[in-house]
Amino acid sequence: MSRLLLLLTLLAFATTAWSCSAFRLIAVDGVVVGCNEDAWRLTPHVWLDQEPGANRACFTGSRAIGDGQYAPQSGMNDRGLVFTRLASHTVERPGHPSHELPGIPDDAAFLTEVLRRCATVAEVEDFMRGFDRRKFLGDVLMYVDAAGGTLVVEPYALERPEDESPYLISNFCPSDTPEADRLRLGRYRKGRERVQAEPDVAPMVLAEAMSVDRNRLGDGTLLTSLWRPDAMEVTLVFYHDFSEAVTLDLEAEWTAGWKQRKVEGMFSERAGFERLRWHPTPHRFERGREWMAGLGIALAAFALGWVRRLGWAHAVALAWTGAYAVLLAAHQPLFYFDLPYEHPEWPWMAWASWSPWGIVALHAWGWFSGQNRNRLATTARALAVLSAVAFGYWKLFPF
Repeated sequence: MSRLLLLLTLLAFATTAWSCSAFRLIAVDGVVVGCNEDAWRLTPHVWLDQEPGANRACFTGSRAIGDGQYAPQSGMNDRGLVFTRLASHTVERPGHPSHELPGIPDDAAFLTEVLRRCATVAEVEDFMRGFDRRKFLGDVLMYVDAAGGTLVVEPYALERPEDESPYLISNFCPSDTPEADRLRLGRYRKGRERVQAEPDVAPMVLAEAMSVDRNRLGDGTLLTSLWRPDAMEVTLVFYHDFSEAVTLDLEAEWTAGWKQRKVEGMFSERAGFERLRWHPTPHRFERGREWMAGLGIALAAFALGWVRRLGWAHAVALAWTGAYAVLLAAHQPLFYFDLPYEHPEWPWMAWASWSPWGIVALHAWGWFSGQNRNRLATTARALAVLSAVAFGYWKLFPF
C-alpha cells in the first residue's frame, strides 16, 4: 500500500502544460505575428508599459502575479519587436555551462525588460546569452522584429529561422522536435494544413485555424493577439469569436496614457466564457490542486485500510476514486478536453477517462449486492453519491 501511495503522490505533482500557438507571416504589407493564448483563466488583460528612458511596450496576458499585475504572454514595443511565450517542456541538463551564468529570478520582470531595452532579434539574442534560462524550462519564447527577423529562445538553445515562409510554433521546442512530432499537436497541424492549402493566408484566418473551441465546459482560446509592427497596432479577439475584433493604435494608446484594461470589458458577452466562469475546478483556486490530490490520497489510504469492513466493491471504488482525483489534480486538461481523452504520449489516459463509469458501477455492485451493511459501508455509499455528483458537474462521464 505504501508504494501505491508514493506513486499517487508523485503523480499529483507531475503536471503537463497545454496551451498556446503562434505564427509569423511576412507579406507585402508587412510583418504580422499572431498569438493564441489557450488558458483556463478568467483574467485576460492588455496593458501599457512606459518606463522613462526605455522602449514603450504593450502586453497581453492573463496569469495573475499579485498586486493587480499579470505575466506577459505576448507583446510589442515601439521599435516593432514582438514576443510571445508558449508552454513547452525541457529536461534540465545538470552541469550545463549556462548554469554558471546569472539566473532569472522573476520571469515576468525579465520578459518586460527585454522589450524595454531591445529593438531587434540580434539584440535579444545577445541579451539572452548572458543568462541561465532554466527559469523557462516549461516555456519556449519567440521574438520577431520589424524586419521579420525571428528568434526562438529555449532554455538551452537559440534558433534563428532564416526562411521567410510562414513560421508556425506551438507547444514544443523546435531544436529537438521533429516535424512528425510537431504534427501530433492539433493547433500546429491545422495551421500547417491551412498554410499549405493557402500560402497567402490572411493572418486572422490562420489564427482562427490554430485556435481551440471545445464544448464541455466552455473551453477554448482565451485571447488572440495579432501584432503588426509596420502599422504599430494590435488586433485582439476575445474567446475564439472571430466575428468581433478590436484594434488598438498603439501610438494613440501610449499618448492616451492608460495603464491596464480587462479584455472581457472590451467585447460583447461570450456564452462559452460564461460557462467556463460557472464551472470552476480545483485548479482555479490557490493550492486547490494540492487539496484535491491530498484528499484523493487520503481516500485511497482509507479504502485500502478498511477493505474488509467496507466490502471489496466499495473499497476498490473508493481507492479508484482517490487515484482518479490525484490524476485530475495533476492533469488539468482532463476537465476540458474531449472524452475519452487522447494524450499524445500516454495512451493509458484514454482508458483512465472511463474511470467515473467504472467507479459508479463498482459502488452500484456493492450497494445492491448488500455488502457489509455497517457504518463504514454507509459512509462509502454517501461518498459514492458525492463523487457521482462531482463527476456529473464537471462532465467527466464519457459518452
